[in-house]
Amino acid sequence: MTKIYNSLYYTLYSAVRSNPLPYFRATPHDLSITTKDDVPTEYTHLLGLDCGRRVLPYSIQDRYSRDLKETDLKSIVIENDYLKATFLPTLGGRLISLFDKTQDKELLYENKSIQLANLANRNAWFAGGIEWNIGQYGHSFLTCDDVNFSVVKTNKEEFLRLHLYERCKKLYFQIDFHLPEDAHVLYAYTKVHNLFNQRTSLYYWTNIAVEESEETRVFASSNKAFYLDPKPKNSLKEYGYMEVPTLPIEDSIDASYPTNFKSSFEYFFTCNHDKIPYEVAIQKDGYGFFEASSNPLNYRKMFCWGRHQGGLHWQEFLSPGRNTTYVEIQGGLAASQLHGLFLDGSSSLDWLQVFGSIKVDDEKAHAKDYTLAKAEVVKTLSTKLEELSLYEKLEDYRAFASTQGKALHSADNWGALEAELRGITLPCQFDYSALPITAWLEYLETGVLKGELYSLPFVTGLEWINTLSKVMGRESSEEKAQRLYYLAIAEAEEERIAEAEEHFKQCSQLKPHYLVYRNLAKLKEKLSDTKASIVYYKKAIALELNLFLAEEYFSLLVRANEIADAKAFYNSLTFSSDTLIIDRARLALLEKDTATIKDLIFNSSFANIKEGDVILSDLWIAYHNLLNKEVPPVPKALDFRQVEL
Repeated sequence: MTKIYNSLYYTLYSAVRSNPLPYFRATPHDLSITTKDDVPTEYTHLLGLDCGRRVLPYSIQDRYSRDLKETDLKSIVIENDYLKATFLPTLGGRLISLFDKTQDKELLYENKSIQLANLANRNAWFAGGIEWNIGQYGHSFLTCDDVNFSVVKTNKEEFLRLHLYERCKKLYFQIDFHLPEDAHVLYAYTKVHNLFNQRTSLYYWTNIAVEESEETRVFASSNKAFYLDPKPKNSLKEYGYMEVPTLPIEDSIDASYPTNFKSSFEYFFTCNHDKIPYEVAIQKDGYGFFEASSNPLNYRKMFCWGRHQGGLHWQEFLSPGRNTTYVEIQGGLAASQLHGLFLDGSSSLDWLQVFGSIKVDDEKAHAKDYTLAKAEVVKTLSTKLEELSLYEKLEDYRAFASTQGKALHSADNWGALEAELRGITLPCQFDYSALPITAWLEYLETGVLKGELYSLPFVTGLEWINTLSKVMGRESSEEKAQRLYYLAIAEAEEERIAEAEEHFKQCSQLKPHYLVYRNLAKLKEKLSDTKASIVYYKKAIALELNLFLAEEYFSLLVRANEIADAKAFYNSLTFSSDTLIIDRARLALLEKDTATIKDLIFNSSFANIKEGDVILSDLWIAYHNLLNKEVPPVPKALDFRQVEL
């Protein structure tokens, strides 16, 4: 019998707090991606589309520590006699565990130390389990947020539904998890709805972490793949083409074994010509994990951190207390994570994905001849996939997609808010009627935007700009300032910089506030007017000096080479943070102050190191170069490099 119930998940965890400052989107919106001559032309379409960083209307989540505490997190479980799946509704609906009862084995990399680190679009992210990444290139906006879960009952079965509204791309999204009582696999029926008239870019990747050993071997339905060159000839990201297990830039290794890579590495299997795309991770004993899907989830990825010191340190950094590592296998809609995709207005897209275990002959699966090894996997998996009848199941589960459920965990009512703004009726599976009314819903009803000044959640998009541009009710000067403030933020996100600047200036006349001047500073920074930006930051600090503001202002002074002002400002502070300390070390480097670099960096640990940032190792090298000494190996604690030099 299948059971669905609320539970508690015991873990080590340190909660995250949000930053109140709006983070405007990066320009340009598209990234420049190059390809080597061997990449087929069918895979060069929409490269880099809408891959520039975005955060709004969400806030940055950058306040966390490495001080983990014993914590019971809310979890939701669906299980039968064969599998037990555990989800974390307050952490993006992460499937943190998929336990195979028949083998008494965990199928995923279950990370019992949920250590947040700076890897996601909003900063905070953690390793392990299965993550559902929708919206913008990168780890999901919702990976450390509440999401909605409900239980759906039909005349055939009871199943679990994750559903949400993704506010950046304005998409309604559901995953229906089916675990029939006789099933040895977990089904995930996914549907993305664009309920509005405008076409939008779409990004979706299922990110799966499984345990990695020296013998872990990865297979997919196709052997052809892109690889991202870790050492391109220019600063641009560059793709090449390969046929696993060979790799043109490093032909001495078998690329089907992730631990053969010294540096962090990723490649993308082009499974778009396969009826049932799949990816498998086989362990030493022939036992392993597989996932497969219907079209159009047609592409697969392998990512490994690498066996060099920096990669191993990242694994320890993300999973403190564990002596094992993980490899990621992923499934996505576009040819790579830097390929774009569009979803037309008033349309939807759906697919069915399945997760489970596989057991193959261990000697054959690890044969030196990759063709023989792949044949063993294909033989076993083909039989299993035939039994699963994926496309028949897709039709069955598609029929249940619009069935209303009963709430198990309620997150927010942004989906209802957007529907109210647009004047549409939501499909019943996105029923938010039981959720509380926000200040924004009250604004749509009354035309007056109330609430604590400049402290509401952000809104973005042309519809909000049009609405906030109108005076819809009798408003006080404070209420007018409130409306203009959020109008200006939405305009800045749409690159309407002149309009945003004018409305922020009106706010400063009506109700001066450090946030208003800070936002004017960021607009000037976008226009490369550093002097004007510094002036506005000074006005903001004159009204209020807090940690968020101090970090940004001090960083700007250091980047602008304003050494004297930066040093004086830092010395005036009565608080500190990782960000301030690292930027103070950057300042010391400008001054060639080796003693300060050593004192600040070499015996410290930092929680907020961004993926791809090598500032700590760079400071180590620069320090020894300043002393005219031979540079010793970078200590492991300072080594976050993803490429072995």
